[in-house]
Amino acid sequence: MKFTIQDRDGGLDEFEGKVFEFQTLEEFAKWAAQVGLPRHTFIPPHFLNHYGHPPSNPTENWLVYCESSYD
Repeated sequence: MKFTIQDRDGGLDEFEGKVFEFQTLEEFAKWAAQVGLPRHTFIPPHFLNHYGHPPSNPTENWLVYCESSYD
């Protein structure tokens, strides 16, 4: 499984723009906990949203949409 990361507020520069690959979702979950990834939502590949939230994901990878400033 391949993932790209986007933060709603643009605060995850060390992760954004990179592709992360994991064999299982469990492997991803362990990594996300280890690096302290904030609250997030998975956006499937080729998801197009005309309303803006969650964002569209026209790529082949899963989008991990983070909300670091979650209220």
